[in-house]
Amino acid sequence: MSISKKEILTSHHYRFEMLEDIRSAKIEKYQHHLDLVSLKGDIFSQLGLSNRIKTSHLRSAKNHMLSMNSMCCLMAEYGGLDTVLSHYTAEKYAILIEESQSLGQLDTLLSEFLYIYLDPTYRNFINHKLTFQSRVDQYIETNFMNKLTVQDIADHFNFSREYISRKYKQATYITIGEKISKVRIREAQKFLSQTNLSIVEIALLVGYNSSQHFSKVFKNALSITPSDYRKLNMSQNNTNLS
Repeated sequence: MSISKKEILTSHHYRFEMLEDIRSAKIEKYQHHLDLVSLKGDIFSQLGLSNRIKTSHLRSAKNHMLSMNSMCCLMAEYGGLDTVLSHYTAEKYAILIEESQSLGQLDTLLSEFLYIYLDPTYRNFINHKLTFQSRVDQYIETNFMNKLTVQDIADHFNFSREYISRKYKQATYITIGEKISKVRIREAQKFLSQTNLSIVEIALLVGYNSSQHFSKVFKNALSITPSDYRKLNMSQNNTNLS
């Protein structure tokens, strides 16, 4: 495919614009950027990215997505995205991209991570504007993948364990421990339904040191074991691909 110098420079200019918007967390530009960088968008088609590996359109798309994920993650971190959450998000989507079986799945992942990297919610510059509940939720969202206890959270905010537990439950009607579990299970569901990672690997990724404990919490929350959840969702995914 012949590409002119003007087309290349135009695409470079656009990508610089997108990365600057990610650094600045301009969520209002989300749809504009998604339309251009999706696998059906102008950048992907005009630069011949779909044909870089002649024998595999899917492999070409995955390579494009992996590059996009890394660039966007780095710019979001420059713009104040929490370092731990940034690293987790980049690793998460790298795994999901590699495990994808169709261009449709890849486009869905692109729309997800582009929104996350443009979203100002977890940027450092808005911390002072958040309510107490939102600050606790933000801390959980940015640290759930690590060993995290109520005492850790209390220490971070310089409150007693009893005070922060009581205040959070009054605001949300659930405990901090329940919130941590909700976030971890949400993340685990995605890995279970879209990857072939083992239960042990998924448990570790989302913050559990024991796969047995993870399985128990998962079943208590969803009334189904992680293995059965995977079988059910993998079956549905295969049906959608056929």
